[in-house]
Amino acid sequence: MSFISWTAMLMPYADIGEISKAHEEFEQMPKRNAASWNAMISTYARDPKLLTESYELFSAMPNKNSVTYVAMIIGFSKGGMLLQVD
Repeated sequence: MSFISWTAMLMPYADIGEISKAHEEFEQMPKRNAASWNAMISTYARDPKLLTESYELFSAMPNKNSVTYVAMIIGFSKGGMLLQVD
């Protein structure tokens, strides 16, 4: 299965708020690319209560890109923690 297929499988769970199921799909991925990492980081960043999880994934992501940083900035902003962004 391709990166696109794996990412496409986790996004519907994220869209309906089944974040734990989305995370299960993410964890089952044999390999991850920037799109799959960004999809999961963005999913967590949407909910201010899940910023810790989002930041943990952000920290673990090997090669961050502009989409990754924007997701975290939006998450910190929603959570009232914009000064945390570094």
